[in-house]
Amino acid sequence: MNTQNLSSKEIYSFGFKNAKKHFWSFLVLFLVYLVASFIFMPKIKEDETISLFQGILYIIGYIISIYLMMSMYSATLKIVRGYEVKMKDFFTWPKTGLKTLWTCVVSVLVLLPAIFVGGLLFGFLGAFGLMAGNAIAVIIAIIIGLVLLIITVHLAIRVSFSKYYTLDTGSWAIASIKKSFELTKGRVWSLLGLVIIGLLIEILGLIAIFIGLLWAIPTVLIAQVYIYHLLMGGKENQLMEDRSVAPIVPQPSELPARSLANGIVADSVINNPTA
Repeated sequence: MNTQNLSSKEIYSFGFKNAKKHFWSFLVLFLVYLVASFIFMPKIKEDETISLFQGILYIIGYIISIYLMMSMYSATLKIVRGYEVKMKDFFTWPKTGLKTLWTCVVSVLVLLPAIFVGGLLFGFLGAFGLMAGNAIAVIIAIIIGLVLLIITVHLAIRVSFSKYYTLDTGSWAIASIKKSFELTKGRVWSLLGLVIIGLLIEILGLIAIFIGLLWAIPTVLIAQVYIYHLLMGGKENQLMEDRSVAPIVPQPSELPARSLANGIVADSVINNPTA
């Protein structure tokens, strides 16, 4: 596929097909998450004070959630790359998990200035306009809010593939964010269209209550990772996770001819394999 023209039909068809193939693995993962949330993160009433024990439970719950999220990202990337993915892969912490988690944090920090400034200006001008009965201030507040919303969405798309790049290559946050900017350069509008389609799929899944989300969430996630895979060139690159375990071995036809250092004897692996 030409990555300059991302096909929404192919991308989400790929996502749906693989979500169907790995339906039971995603289902078990979601059930484990729901059970963990029920046990470790119960709903607390507004007037209820959180005890030390409840706080510890919440911390454990968040750790479990992060573990499951990173494992799901890793398994999804393997699915997209054509690996044979088993149930255990959905519960295996990737070697680049901590770096990926840090990249997620830094990516959110990149968005915070626009969100903070936008919310502050919108709230201040909006409140001032309403209190003073100044329609111009209200209009300015709305315009500023819309502009900063556009900037935030733009930045969110530009950094959206950074976590996958860290997970894939083991790069640190800044390098991964730079790579994400490189991958999304000139493609923001087409990627925004794909994001909107994904949101619509999840809304349809939400309308169908629980069963629909079981299809929608994996479909959209796999589609997102598949987009990353295509933007990276669509190559069957080996994951950073598995390089130390199963290194790529080139085919004999890809091996270069070799010469001895002193140049007296030259042999070709291709033409004379027994040498």
